[in-house]
Amino acid sequence: MVLDIQANEKGKSMNIFRTSFSIAALSVMSLVSCSQEKAVTADASERANAKDSVSEQEYQYVLTEATRYKVLGNIKQAAALYNKCIEVNPGGDVAYYQLGKLYIQARNLEEAKRYSKKALDLRKDNYWYYAQLLSIYQFEGNRDSVIILYEEMNRRWPDNVEIQYELARNYSESGKYDESLVLLSEIEKINGFSQQIGLLKEQVYDEMGEKEKAAEEVLKMLEIFPDDVRFLGLLAELYTEMGKKDEALKLYHKIFELEPENGVAQVSLSEFYRKEGNDEKRFEFLEKAFINDHLELGRKIEVLVGLLQEENEVEDRGNEIEKLILVLLEKYPGEYRLNAAYGDFLIRKQRFSEAIQQFEKIVDSGNANYFV
Repeated sequence: MVLDIQANEKGKSMNIFRTSFSIAALSVMSLVSCSQEKAVTADASERANAKDSVSEQEYQYVLTEATRYKVLGNIKQAAALYNKCIEVNPGGDVAYYQLGKLYIQARNLEEAKRYSKKALDLRKDNYWYYAQLLSIYQFEGNRDSVIILYEEMNRRWPDNVEIQYELARNYSESGKYDESLVLLSEIEKINGFSQQIGLLKEQVYDEMGEKEKAAEEVLKMLEIFPDDVRFLGLLAELYTEMGKKDEALKLYHKIFELEPENGVAQVSLSEFYRKEGNDEKRFEFLEKAFINDHLELGRKIEVLVGLLQEENEVEDRGNEIEKLILVLLEKYPGEYRLNAAYGDFLIRKQRFSEAIQQFEKIVDSGNANYFV
């Protein structure tokens, strides 16, 4: 039995408040919208009109028919006609692009990549061709290729802030922190301060171990948004890691003055007390968070899974953890993920008959496929 929530990687600091921010990123499998597709096809029409050859007219006719079949949902016929387009005109980039798109939908990434690369090779000035190939590399987790494409796009469209930001973000996630900071600073010089850039700079500095500089970025945001509890919480967590415990506690107190039922802050403060070795306070605030209606169930389960995956937690703090599980089961009696968590806990405590009862509840709820 395994749970479908990924816990933080072991050894990494838990920045609870950072997860409350949405870092913009390109979509993995849906970068090209219908309007963008029309723009691509219209562009092909303009180029076709500029050529008065019979083969080009045939190509344009077959291309239009292929797109019509695709819109009607006849993917097989559409694919056949797009291939016919390539036979008629091997240099027609739109047919390759559309075939790549069809293969993405079919989850055949190798073929999708082949056709999308060909489309881009034929038209290096088409933004959406880059976007489609990026979506494939992102889905594959091919960070190096993603960076290469964003670097090409940045050279071609040097004033596009979204491209620059995504390149900086991918630099950061690849450990190329200096390159990321240089690019972020350039964006900030041209466009001025923004939350998005400030948050990414804070994250880069934090991953570099430059806690002071990370805190400076958060303080810049607090100058503009002094009562934003997300920034207050992020700064509290940084101060905790920096050993500034009194300053961190003051920030937590301010958060609760502004939002007494802030569940994210309750979880974060429980982590503060964990680092302090104060189990009583730690589990006090975890229980407050778990009964808090303002904290999403998914976040509560994520925290619970983190507890269960720690090597010594179940052994050393089993009573406290079981109490938390029972609190959640009382609050969410039909939640099979909690039955799974409790079953896992009971197995580790060698209470096998009780564990079986929890697993039977999962089967009875119709979620037998949850077992893997």
